[in-house]
Amino acid sequence: MPARLVRLAPLDCGDPPGLRELAGVLARLVGEQRVWETLHLEGGSRVAPASRQLCWGLRLLGASLAPASFEAPEPADVPLGALGVYDRVKDPPFALAYPSPASLSLAPTPLAGLGSLWGVPVYAKLEYLHPLKPAGGSCPRGAGVPGSLQPAASGLRAAVELDLQLRALRVKPRAVAAPLDACCTAEAIAFYARHRLPGALAVAVKPLWAEAPAECAELGARAGPWETVEVSLEDAVKAAAEAFEASGVNPGPLGGAALAAIKKLALEGSLDGPAVAVLPDAGHRHPQGGGSA
Repeated sequence: MPARLVRLAPLDCGDPPGLRELAGVLARLVGEQRVWETLHLEGGSRVAPASRQLCWGLRLLGASLAPASFEAPEPADVPLGALGVYDRVKDPPFALAYPSPASLSLAPTPLAGLGSLWGVPVYAKLEYLHPLKPAGGSCPRGAGVPGSLQPAASGLRAAVELDLQLRALRVKPRAVAAPLDACCTAEAIAFYARHRLPGALAVAVKPLWAEAPAECAELGARAGPWETVEVSLEDAVKAAAEAFEASGVNPGPLGGAALAAIKKLALEGSLDGPAVAVLPDAGHRHPQGGGSA
């Protein structure tokens, strides 16, 4: 008999655990792309202690539904797609109508091909186009979880989104570069790539002019092998200008740093296929010194 599915939002998952406690559950969810047992509910909407890590793991990935039972956890085999994890990124096309601020926080951002740069096909995840970015939300995808887990939720949801977009384009990246930021983007993509993007090198980009936050260390520790590339502001601006000239996409300094990391790997001969750069910011002026963008 198929597992009973219930709405996840009204459930009481208990006190939020730390990322250290959630890392194992998240790794299994991402790797298997399914839920293996039901949430044990007691007292209506309260999740029993044995199911709380799974409940929080589903919330961080952006699920809207969960399999549930009332006597004890029961074996289940429910794909994440049936739980709403991918609902916000569907083709055709992405939804443009959102009924609430919470749903707006889960709006997808585009993945755009920039053409061939430095001898390899380059794609850009345009995070700066998220509708809540201009409002100052540093981690716009963190809705539905407590503040302590919002950075990890935002990063993981961006990684889930990127995974589905790459599959829609039939692109198998050889590298994914993301700046270290307060939203766990680089750590989450490295964590996700380990389980879902075989053959892709995860690159954490460290801008030399900015502090690298430490909030996401636990997620990064479970990401497996990844490479850190330090980038100067000068190199970031130069790579951003080259991308702008070739594609019309105008990255800001952090996005330029991600592109500079890809440029470095490409010119060293370390890339033999497509690469993805995560662009968290946009340039306010044309990099070549033109008028306002």
